[in-house]
Amino acid sequence: MSTKGSLLLTGIARCGCCNSRLTSTTFVNKYKAANGEIRRYNQNKSYRCTGKLQGKTDCTGQATFSSNKVERQVMKQVNNYLNQLKTIDFSSKIDSIKRNTLNEKEKKIKKLQSILEEHYNELSVLNAEVPKSIMGKSAFKPKMLNDLIEKKELEITQTTNEIIEIERILTSKKMNCLRWKC
Repeated sequence: MSTKGSLLLTGIARCGCCNSRLTSTTFVNKYKAANGEIRRYNQNKSYRCTGKLQGKTDCTGQATFSSNKVERQVMKQVNNYLNQLKTIDFSSKIDSIKRNTLNEKEKKIKKLQSILEEHYNELSVLNAEVPKSIMGKSAFKPKMLNDLIEKKELEITQTTNEIIEIERILTSKKMNCLRWKC
């Protein structure tokens, strides 16, 4: 897509009828002076519908559009939008998003703490099974029980590390909120 050209919307604007690209074109009025010199006056730049020009679409709209009219309307809309942005208070929306993020992190920590508690309970049950296994009164063989205990200890370590990382992020965000008065 070429956006090179003297018009503001070259390569960006599209025909409202057939959605083809609008390209720039220039029309120059000329006349022949009495001395034989060809003089130019009134150079008009405009947009033209490439779909209609090339016959690739069944465009029923106009073929050319005055650059002044098109660009004036676009700039009017852009200015209206920018003026609207000036009146919107983004700080309250940003603060709301930050609070929601903090609440989500706190919920995640509570969930992970609940999972960690379950891991500790399961580890406790497995450790209680060790003496029975040694005496041969357990359904678990010592090797299998050892593997299960190691796996559970690894899960505890991973869950604990995840909680620590989220708490670190949460503390950092809370400090930033205090610093910037969220």
